[in-house]
Formats: sequence, C-alpha cells, structure tokens
Amino acid sequence: DIIKSALNARGIASVQSSNESIFQTHEAAEMQHLLTAIIEPQQEDNVRRALVTEMLGYLADDLIRFESDANEWENKLLAMQNWHQRWKQDGFLVMMRSLLRSESVHQRLLAYEDGERRITNLLHLSELIHRASKQQSLGMEEVLRWLRQQQENASQKESELRLESDENLVKIVTIHKSKGLEYPIVYCPFVGLNGAAFKDKVFTFNIDGQPCLELGSPNAETHKKIKIREQQAEATRLLYVALTRAKYQCTVVCLPEPVYRNPDKTALGWLITNGETTASAKDKKVFHEAYHNNLEKLASDNRGIIKLDELPDVPANVRYQAKQTESELAARNFTANIKAQAQITSFSGLTAGAHAETPDYDDLAKAALIDLANDKNEFPRGATAGVALHEIFEHLDFTQPVTEQSNIVLNALNKWGFDSKHQDAASRLIENSLRAELFDDFSLNLLSNNKRLNEMEFYLPLQRLQINDLKQILFKHFTAGQQLIRDALNGLYFEQVEGYMKGFIDLIFEHQGKYYLADYKSNSLPDYKPQSLLAVMADAHYYLQYLLYCVALHRYLKKHLPGYRWEKDMGGVYYLFIRGMDGDNDNGIFFNKPSLELIEALDALFVREVAYA
Repeated sequence: DIIKSALNARGIASVQSSNESIFQTHEAAEMQHLLTAIIEPQQEDNVRRALVTEMLGYLADDLIRFESDANEWENKLLAMQNWHQRWKQDGFLVMMRSLLRSESVHQRLLAYEDGERRITNLLHLSELIHRASKQQSLGMEEVLRWLRQQQENASQKESELRLESDENLVKIVTIHKSKGLEYPIVYCPFVGLNGAAFKDKVFTFNIDGQPCLELGSPNAETHKKIKIREQQAEATRLLYVALTRAKYQCTVVCLPEPVYRNPDKTALGWLITNGETTASAKDKKVFHEAYHNNLEKLASDNRGIIKLDELPDVPANVRYQAKQTESELAARNFTANIKAQAQITSFSGLTAGAHAETPDYDDLAKAALIDLANDKNEFPRGATAGVALHEIFEHLDFTQPVTEQSNIVLNALNKWGFDSKHQDAASRLIENSLRAELFDDFSLNLLSNNKRLNEMEFYLPLQRLQINDLKQILFKHFTAGQQLIRDALNGLYFEQVEGYMKGFIDLIFEHQGKYYLADYKSNSLPDYKPQSLLAVMADAHYYLQYLLYCVALHRYLKKHLPGYRWEKDMGGVYYLFIRGMDGDNDNGIFFNKPSLELIEALDALFVREVAYA
C-alpha cells in the first residue's frame, strides 16, 4: 500500500486497458524513473525511486534492509553504475537485456496474472527506445526527453499495445504442417482448386509396393495412370487432415462450376461427386448435377450441422491495389558529423605513413622486384620472397618433414612467380627454422596443428591515438640500457589516428600451458647475432609491432581463457629471422616478454576509457 501510494503520488497509474497506448501504462513511467537512475547513478534518491518500482520488484522492506546493510546498498549502486557503463559502451538494448536478465524480471513478472502483458509492454518499450536512439542518434539524457514526449503524445500507431502472445492470432499454415494440431475455427479456401496437370515424363511410381522409375518405357501411359491414382490418394489423405483440424467450425470453399474451364478434379470434387470427377471431362453435365445434388443432400441430411451458402458475386475486374498515398519525396538532411580522421590503419601504416590492410609479410607495402640470390643454393631475397615463405609456413604441418610436403612448397613458389628450381633452397630454409631450438629442447617441428593458430586477424579500437602519448609510455618502459630502441623512437612519427588498428599475427602457439607469439622474418642480414637482430628490431620498429600483437593477444586470452593471468599464461614473443636459423651460434632468434605494466598501459591508451567487464 505504501508503494502504491508513492507511485500514485508521482502520477504513475497502474491502469492497463486493452485499447490504451503503451505509453499510458505504468511500465512507461517505471522505465522513465529507472533510466533516470541509471543515467545519474550518483543520485541515491533516484536509485531509491527506481528500486521501488515493479520492474525490479523491491518493496519498502527491502529499502529498509538496504539502509541497514551498507554493503548490499553499495552493490545496488554499483549495479546501476555498471548498467550506465554498458549503455554508454554497447547501446541501450544491450544494457536493457542485461538488466532484465540479471534482475530476473521475466521470472518475477510471470508470477502475476497479467505477467505476459507486463513483459510484452517492457519489451515493446525497449524496442521503441532502441529504434529511436539509433535512428535519431540520441544520447542518454535525450532518450529520457524523447520518452517524456511520447508519453505526452501517444497517438502513433507503433505505440499501440501488442498482443502478449501469438496464441490468438490468425494462423496461415499448410495442411502438412497442421497435421496433429487442433484449431478452434478453420478455413479451407483452396482445397477445391485444381493443381497443375501432371505432365512429367520422368517420374516415380509403385507397383505391388515396389518403387519404380519411369524414364520413357513403352508402358509410360499405363504408369502415368498409376502415378495419377497415387497422387489422388495422397490428395485425399491431405483433405482428410484439413477437414479434421477444427474444434468448433470448418469452412470449405467448394467449386462445382468450372474454374479456368476445368471442373473440380481435386480430392474434394471426387468425394462430393462419388467419383464422377474422373469422367467429368466426357460428361460435364453429369458431374455438375452430382456436385450440386450431393452438396444440397449433405446440408439437408445433417440437421443444421452442415450449412451451405452461396459465394457472393465478385466483379471480374476487381483487382487488389495497394493503398495510394500522395506524398512529396525529398532527400533527408544529413546532420551527423563524420570524423575525418576515422580510419583502419595498421603497423605498416603507423611506421610508413600508409594504411596497409594486408598480412604483414616483411613489409609487403614496400614490395619490389624479386632480388636474386647470392648463389644457387640460396633462396631469393626481397619482400615477395618473404610472402612466399610466409605462405609455406602457414600451410605446412610442422611435425612432418618439409620434403614430404613438396606440393605446398611448389604451390606457393608458383603463385608468387618463383621457378621450381628454388624448391630445395626454400625447403632447406624452412626445415632449419623448424628444427632450431627455441627453449628447453623445444622447436617448432614438435608443434602439432591443434596447438597453433596461423595468421590470426585482429582489430584494435583506437580512440585518438597520438604519437606523443605513445612515446611517453614506450620511453618509460624502454630504459637507458635499450638505447637502440630509444633512438628509433625519436624518429617515429604519425598523425593522430582514430578508428581501428588491423593486423595479422603470423603464429600463436601453446606449449605446456603457456602462449607464445611468433613472427617470421626473411630479412637478409650480414649476420644474425643478437646485437644485429636488436638493431633491426629497432630500425624497422618491430618492437612496436610485437607490442601491438601482445595487446591483441592479451585481450583475446582475457576473454577466452578462464583464470587468465599474463605472468602465468604468457610465454613471450619470438621474432624468427629464418635465414639465420641454420644451427650456428648466430641463430637468428629474438625473444622478449614485455611486462604486464607495459601491456596494460598500451591497452588503456588505445581505449582511453574504462571498459565494462
């Protein structure tokens, strides 16, 4: 009673009339107060007012309990803040579905006698608010203002109450689908209409229970008659299904007069004329008399249970025409702001001023002509050679010898314009890199296909990424002992970027519960000592590339790996300079595991706002 009085005092009427606008029901007012509480979660009075509404089902006793339990009250405030963030980040409808699910609104409302009605109203309101917010680009406060306007002017057709279920709707179903079902009233308007005449020259039929196929035999006409009889039997069975679905009334349209110059040869005509339809083509007069007489006899012999009515005359020139509305067409005014800097960029775009959106195959954006090898035993150099080698890595089974997978090698070489004479050099280069030890007696040739993910594509959302902000974070984490990278950072420059960072990670693999990134590099270097590799990593800004990859993998594992922790589950990053992985001391392997602090700093920089979890 206290709650009802409070609601009435605020003008929230608990009236539900079947012909009222949906905006005149109390659900609309409840939605108004609830959204106010979500938009302004810091105002506790608004939260209290929202919590006492029927949508969340809290009563005065609950509010008193919340007053005495600070933790529980804090949880309710946090829930409002989370819904606020969900609405801001993912949109109104996502937030509303989360709210209804977490507060068990459906289950609670179904306990009421008119529970379906209440749920339908809430879902209808949610749909209308979502549509308006999308079409009109409404912010949170604008949604409240729009909802108030709809409550004041609720004459629109879309605001009329919907049926809470489909049980009372008119259903149009096929006879096949209606089998086994029952309906109060059934209309069968088309069972007396003839289908297309049977003209197939190839068809199936049955003789003595055995299926047969007619392909043009001398007995085709006899078999055709068998097929037609089978079709008539099936039509009669379906007619029985149609006529026995009704609980109270079944209305059937009978057509004794010829339709399209043909008498009723359907199962209905066959039943009504006691089989005269089969001879109707020879003597239409006999057919018509039998049809009329038997219809009248059915009506007179069943003591009013069957009633016979004439179909009304319809002018022959009547045709359906869609309702014509006169309206002057005009182009809509575009009022939205398109941000000129919104774009899809990549690592290559940041470091080279371009915006490449293809897999990073050793700087494919700078690909030139194929460089020749220094000798006949060396695989050609250059960006296109890197593309071919990457493709071989992508499709190989690492656990099998490369020589036994020559088709994969040859296909890649042919695709990228290399002569088959380079097959041995390519196979040897890849075989050496797969056998090279990465750590603790582990090499890639021990990695099964189900432990690896090739060329994973990702998109990282970027919100106003500026070069100075990025440099500030990287300078902080790359200390004075990493002077080569700090020097390279000084030369890094790009314009402000907003949109998405797109990339492809060559290889992600798992070993003994840890996840690793690997990137293949086919750069041709004077030597592959650690200091030389570090110089290349700095000069080509590969340090930035693997950090971007780490952020992408970090987000991916947080979402898909239960109990994920960077320190425990992330193994590190390998950059494999495959021309140096020949078993010598200069093995061409660069390894690093960035700190969690650096990865989380970059992650926050890209998003620039607290993400909803």
